[in-house]
Amino acid sequence: MNGRDSMDGGAAVYRRFPRNWYLALVGAVIVLQGGGVLFGWPPTPRILELIYPGKAPPGFESRDLTWAWAFLIVGAVLVVWVVGRVIGWLVGRRPVVRAGPDGLALFLGGPWSSPMSIPWDSVDGISAGSVEGDYGNFPTLRIGVSDPDLSAFRLWGARWTENGVLSIAAGDWKTPPREAAELLLEVRDRRYWSPEDSAIEDPAAEVPATEGRAAPEALSEEAPVSSAPASSAPDSGSGAGPGSGAK
Repeated sequence: MNGRDSMDGGAAVYRRFPRNWYLALVGAVIVLQGGGVLFGWPPTPRILELIYPGKAPPGFESRDLTWAWAFLIVGAVLVVWVVGRVIGWLVGRRPVVRAGPDGLALFLGGPWSSPMSIPWDSVDGISAGSVEGDYGNFPTLRIGVSDPDLSAFRLWGARWTENGVLSIAAGDWKTPPREAAELLLEVRDRRYWSPEDSAIEDPAAEVPATEGRAAPEALSEEAPVSSAPASSAPDSGSGAGPGSGAK
């Protein structure tokens, strides 16, 4: 499930069930078609009986056998690929990103690898974005990271861009990246705002008393990430505060 984690007050974002599961059905039909021509698998013999009632069907030509082998191989690849994705989704069942009191944990190194941890002090901002590809724009989650040592990690489905920004592909997430950014920012901001501050209607106009510092701003989709630490309260136009989301 997505949303808040009642155990530690954190939040997590998960991938949804693979959308292209139906390709396994297409692959199975193609496999049966190719195997029917090559090895007489049903329902090909029954179909030939209906086409040629009362007489033996003509033999297959060499080009028919070539197409049958192509169908068999392509169909098997589709079935194995989809089944592998579904098994990976069922076995993993790990979040893509988890936010907790200490920072972010990114589960992007593989099904059984350890997560990459980013302390909140190294997070400059979080926002939704997009990456232009050959088939259109793909949604992403952008995380500004001030610690240059963390850029040495090589992650699946993510890449480091300019100014230490980590761009994570979010096209297969249950939660849209903009809502995910708001959810993660809400967990982060709890470190800087006391419970009394959460009742203020416009907390951006107040100076938080917790730890003597203000919550850092959300990462802008347009502007580069600033590595300067937040040492004063944001102005009224910054939009930072409890429950603030990506701009």
